[in-house]
Amino acid sequence: MATGTSIDEGANGWTFRFDDPLVTQLRVDHRLSLVLSGGPVVVIEGRFELRTASGSWWIEEPGDLSPALRLFDQRVSTVFAARRGELTVEFDNGAVIRVPADGYYENWQIELADNEIWLGSPGGGVSRVPPGPGPTHFGEKLT
Repeated sequence: MATGTSIDEGANGWTFRFDDPLVTQLRVDHRLSLVLSGGPVVVIEGRFELRTASGSWWIEEPGDLSPALRLFDQRVSTVFAARRGELTVEFDNGAVIRVPADGYYENWQIELADNEIWLGSPGGGVSRVPPGPGPTHFGEKLT
């Protein structure tokens, strides 16, 4: 497990907490990446819902990301990966990102500082790729 990250498993999934959860970068390509100051990266590759005090938006593609730019310089309080493949990212300012499970694609990833990766599996569920050598190191489906 990555230094500076705690992962608690419960009946419905896993809760991630980070020692230094400040969003220091937003990266945009075909996905949105929230880069945290402690090294972890939360990557959203599919459509997602963003709720803030100002409103709620469904973000369908990178061109629609303007509401998500408000997340820069905010602190992530918790990240929850539900066993069925949904991801919820909660921020100290009350903003929430909800990524529904996807029937066909990996729709999110949590990349920890030690190269451990958690991801939303195609068809639902969660997979974990432990830190290891090279690109041939495969993960295990947890649900």
